[in-house]
Amino acid sequence: LQYGAQLLEKSPKYWAPKLPDGYLRTVPTAGLINHFKQHSPLLVGGSSRLAFVIGVDNLPGMVSWNTSSSHHFLQSADLIILAREAHSVNFTADPAPLLEHLRHFEVQSAVPVSFQGQVLFGAKTGHFVNQKAESEATLFLLPALDGHDEEL
Repeated sequence: LQYGAQLLEKSPKYWAPKLPDGYLRTVPTAGLINHFKQHSPLLVGGSSRLAFVIGVDNLPGMVSWNTSSSHHFLQSADLIILAREAHSVNFTADPAPLLEHLRHFEVQSAVPVSFQGQVLFGAKTGHFVNQKAESEATLFLLPALDGHDEEL
């Protein structure tokens, strides 16, 4: 691995609380995405965007990523979120630092995403635009995969 050691970071907001007796450094998703944007010949200097896929149940955890600047990866990436047959999702921390970077919401599976009892998006299907977004990033909320997606 040419860049492996450079990508490793401590995770004081996410892994440290979960593993108080010690944890290994991790390669954060935001760091990995930014690394690809800086080093991939398919992406350097171009207008191509990365996309990464997560289950909707992982969305709330994104607000605890390592640094306050972690969400700048959305300048060069889009989120593809699979519903995983969830009925709803609730952020436990303020999602504004993440959501303010998302301009487009393409909701193809209705899964209400809330914070403090208020639905932020996902209750209705369709295309929605956040005019105040700081980037052109898109969040795609797609239906669950057919089959046993927990084993993928």
